[in-house]
Amino acid sequence: MRQIKLWSIALTTCFIPVGSIAIPPTQLNSIILAQTERSPTQFNLSGKWVIKTQNYRVGEDNITCITEPNTELTIEPILTQNGNQIDADPMTLIINEGSISGNSVYLRGEIFSLKGTISNDGNQITGTFTCSPLTQPFTMTRKSVQQSGNAPQQPIQAPSDNQPQNSNPSEMLW
Repeated sequence: MRQIKLWSIALTTCFIPVGSIAIPPTQLNSIILAQTERSPTQFNLSGKWVIKTQNYRVGEDNITCITEPNTELTIEPILTQNGNQIDADPMTLIINEGSISGNSVYLRGEIFSLKGTISNDGNQITGTFTCSPLTQPFTMTRKSVQQSGNAPQQPIQAPSDNQPQNSNPSEMLW
């Protein structure tokens, strides 16, 4: 916990706002106000993702990237996060280095890198895809259960004999 020490000038009245707390007028020699530290949001990036950016191809030198106009590249990596280190299933994306710091993500492959910012809810990353000399935007969205087509079935329940007489038939399941 961080503490802030405030002094009042001899026999003067002060009114000092601190964040969302306002200190009422006082004539005390000193006041110690406890203010909680805001811890950085913790994100867990493990799981299935969808990366979208403009498509590119690798030049004949196997180093230079060339834009493929009017095409989109979609990659569906499976990420694993261990502390601040990120790795990917090599069958989905090969990265040599991956890290997270606060809400920033960095992934580097053999000839590309992704630098991005994680959304507040942790379900999207936006940033810059670089493959020399290309620099272009990318979005990375967490692949939800509904997108994968594996949505769990909701159990069907029979209506009970204790239904109120004015129940709405459209809400009944059968």
